[in-house]
Amino acid sequence: MQPKGIKVSELARRSGVSVATVHFYIREGLLPRPTCKTSRNMAYYDESLVERIRFIRRLQEQRHLPLKVIHSLLSGEGSGDEALYPSLMQLETLALPSMDREIRGETLTRSALLSQTGIEPDDLTDLIKMGILTPITEGTTEAAAAGAKESFYPVDVAIVETIAHARKMGFSRNLFPASDLALYQHALSRLLGEEVPLLAKRLRGSTLSVNPEKMLHAAIYLMGQLLLQLRRKLILDLVAELSVRSRG
Repeated sequence: MQPKGIKVSELARRSGVSVATVHFYIREGLLPRPTCKTSRNMAYYDESLVERIRFIRRLQEQRHLPLKVIHSLLSGEGSGDEALYPSLMQLETLALPSMDREIRGETLTRSALLSQTGIEPDDLTDLIKMGILTPITEGTTEAAAAGAKESFYPVDVAIVETIAHARKMGFSRNLFPASDLALYQHALSRLLGEEVPLLAKRLRGSTLSVNPEKMLHAAIYLMGQLLLQLRRKLILDLVAELSVRSRG
């Protein structure tokens, strides 16, 4: 009886990636393990993974999302809801293209970014190593490894400008090292992994009644304000509790 599914070589060919990339995605948790394994070196994969791999590549190459964020989005499918993945694709198709001007836009070279913001090179290096910034490198992966010219999209520039502003306010590298942002990146990646699939599930099969660009801008602004106020309240509650304890 012919095993159900396709071999890894066929999966790679139809997805437009190498076999090594398929195995890498599996190790990173972006793809499930084979549905059927007939021997140590022979396994079969679900054909639906072809579209999933293409989706991952699109998020990487066109949206410039780090693998950690993509993993959060895909792992948020969970709960046995197999129909949610197509909804993520629907959300990406509807909303993200309208944000291309902001996601992409005019770029700044590394030297221009350092000059414009006044941020220390070590800060910039730390942010890149942590995957918080995603520089664009001209040429191939080999060129990137050799230190080819880097540039940055507006979304990354805005992060660097915020760090630079914090430095000017007195938050030195000792008081607020850029590496502290790993804490926020981890927490927000987990939040995104729950938030986006939830929105995708609610959009499933529906037609947006508002312009996708307006909806996404509004969601970014409103959720940002809510997170700001919720965090502020938690901090004030904590300070108030500590104050009561100190008096007791």
